[in-house]
Amino acid sequence: MELNLTIEVITGSLVVFILLGMLILSYLKLRHAQMKSLFFIRLSWLFMAMFFLVEVFSDLFLNVFLARLYNLFLIPMVFFYLIGINYSKKESVYSVSLIILLLLVPIFCILAFSPNSLVIIAVSGFNYLKIVSAGLFDVFVSLFTLISTILPAYWGILIWRNTPFLYKKEAFLLVLGTSILTAFAMIIYLLVFVHPSFVMLSDLILVIAGCFVIYAITKEPKLLYILPFSVNRIVVKDHDGHPIFSHDWSESRINEKIFTGFINAVQIMSEEVMNIGGLLDINLQEGILIVYNSKFVTIGLVASKSSTLLRDCLRNFTHDFEIQFEHLLKTSSKDIKKYESAYLLIDKHFSNFPYRIIQDKRHPLLISAKTGKLPLQIDDKFYQIFKDDEELEEIKAELIRSSIDSHDNFLNLYEELKDDKEVFEENED
Repeated sequence: MELNLTIEVITGSLVVFILLGMLILSYLKLRHAQMKSLFFIRLSWLFMAMFFLVEVFSDLFLNVFLARLYNLFLIPMVFFYLIGINYSKKESVYSVSLIILLLLVPIFCILAFSPNSLVIIAVSGFNYLKIVSAGLFDVFVSLFTLISTILPAYWGILIWRNTPFLYKKEAFLLVLGTSILTAFAMIIYLLVFVHPSFVMLSDLILVIAGCFVIYAITKEPKLLYILPFSVNRIVVKDHDGHPIFSHDWSESRINEKIFTGFINAVQIMSEEVMNIGGLLDINLQEGILIVYNSKFVTIGLVASKSSTLLRDCLRNFTHDFEIQFEHLLKTSSKDIKKYESAYLLIDKHFSNFPYRIIQDKRHPLLISAKTGKLPLQIDDKFYQIFKDDEELEEIKAELIRSSIDSHDNFLNLYEELKDDKEVFEENED
């Protein structure tokens, strides 16, 4: 059998390669991700890759059945992307657009297997054959293809609009791939009504767009966690009402003691719920306070809205916090410094959520050591590590000019090396 090896087969193969790369990278970079929205978007990427893969084989072997099949892959591709966006916005599957889509699916399937829905044509100027959709089926194929382009563009724009300043550059690359280049590829694709060969140019643009998306996800995986909600602050207090640990993701003007006092008041007013270890949601003017009561501690978490994922992170953090500091909690230790290593648990359970402390390029963390200051919580840790003032200032000068994430990475590395040193000294003895 003579293979119909064309330029379209080659460009389509490149698109498959890029889409599978996006899928693999999303798993490697976000191995512990529990977001349902990301799960459904991955499924959409998988069906998108299958769409182009089966299309490649359909063109290669001029197989009409495969041509019907790859067009049908547009259905799950659009379906799962729409569900992913719905979960991103409101953690719910349902929307009016999803219902309309489901009403169109039976018609699409009937048309796919109707006679004369596909025809084999000769592409003028390139001297090769191609299977194309025809009639009303072609209208539905174009409609679903348009929707499959609009959804990623809409998703990318939503992420870019809600991205904190610290990640704006990476967000722009993501929106460039999902929106600008993808929209341009769609415009080129519509020109297939003028000449079928325009699909090759459309595929090449999609390859470039996919490269931008891959780079953005690789550079900053937290972009995929921006849409559902933002996390602002967490405070841990013992059952006597004393704050023992806190962590900020964004600027906060509320004093820890005042915030803890508010949580204490809430706990007193909600005694029945809190005594059975429940989660209590309190709606604020611009967000929500989640209060979680456990065996030794009560934790307050401020976020833009409640979420199943956020609740699970809070439960897991509380569980590990009580295990790690069980002795201190049982002896009712109130020395905040003894609980400072809990920032490692923040990195473990809340590492997916981006910092929003930096609001613009004039922020102290992005300027210099002379005018900038580290957050007090981080600053105190470096004072404990570096005893020499000159050495301390040099280290701070570098860290102040770096991103917030690098501070935690530095402290994590210090803790690991410190543990290794202690083990080594014990073995020496």
